[in-house]
Amino acid sequence: MDERLMQFRVGMMVFASLIITATLVMWFGELPTLVHDDYTIEIVFDSAPGVTEDTPVRKSGIFIGRVTKVAFAKDAEGREDTRVVVTAAIQAKRKLYHNEICYVQSNLLGDASLEFIRSDDPNLSTAPILYGDKLKGRLKVSPMSLVENWEDRISDVMGTVNTAGKALTTASEDLGTAAKKVVSLLDEHKEDIDNAIAQAATLTDSVNNIIGDPEIQAKLRQAVQDLPDTLNQMRDTMTLAKVNLENLRNFTEPLGTEGKQRVDQIFRAADQLETLMTQMALFSQKLNSREGSLAMLIEDRQLYCRLNRAARNIDELTRQLKPIVADARVFSDKIARHPELLGVRGAMQRNPGIK
Repeated sequence: MDERLMQFRVGMMVFASLIITATLVMWFGELPTLVHDDYTIEIVFDSAPGVTEDTPVRKSGIFIGRVTKVAFAKDAEGREDTRVVVTAAIQAKRKLYHNEICYVQSNLLGDASLEFIRSDDPNLSTAPILYGDKLKGRLKVSPMSLVENWEDRISDVMGTVNTAGKALTTASEDLGTAAKKVVSLLDEHKEDIDNAIAQAATLTDSVNNIIGDPEIQAKLRQAVQDLPDTLNQMRDTMTLAKVNLENLRNFTEPLGTEGKQRVDQIFRAADQLETLMTQMALFSQKLNSREGSLAMLIEDRQLYCRLNRAARNIDELTRQLKPIVADARVFSDKIARHPELLGVRGAMQRNPGIK
């Protein structure tokens, strides 16, 4: 075979390999800067565990760029602090906005990635993120950190369990000692305990004899049935007592506010009553006396007959005066209507009268 032909074939093979390699590199995005335009942004994190160069950047799970640089942030005096500045190259066709928060996420294997997730805060700006903008990132709790926290908490729990176990051991020892003391006391007072048990049994028999009586049981059942009525009566009684107490309060309240004045009035009324009773007693004595007018009227029969005749005369005189009074009323009425009846003067004046 010709040597030149061999070299040509080898060259073609190398060239094809380079083309295939470049195609694969571009296909899998290992060199995005060679085929895509991008823009650079900076994200500041308090901590960025697992973030290195070439760490993927995603938006809602879709690949949009890679981390190009990870460095410590610097304070106002140019000294490094504990914060981390992550520089990321974002594909030009992928737009990010200021209401999208960048989070550091880690999986169970410790691989980290940057994830842009839209925030629900309506106060955040919806303006797009431009080249050179500096953002504030956040760290999501990774499963590994949760496991580490669980380990610490489990250690604390185990310590607490050990402490509780020691306390239970001490308590069980104290309980055993107390049990021994109780057994010793029971042995010492066994006779007294037996007597108390015998008395309790006797008392129980007595109670059973009382409760077991059918008549007593019937009375108890009747008392239980009558209990609602009794309670109602008690409630009515309490209501009535409340009303009486309220009335008593209304009665005694003026005594409390005007006590001295009321007491003076009561004493004055008592004095007046005493004077009235004295006068009544004197009046009754005079009535009972034979020298009194009423006694003389009751005992003197002649005086009674005179008074009786006088009453009859007055009654007869009244009957006789009735026609005269009627005639006088008719006469006065006629004179009022016809005054000329009184004589010549009345006829001359021709007065029409008052009626």
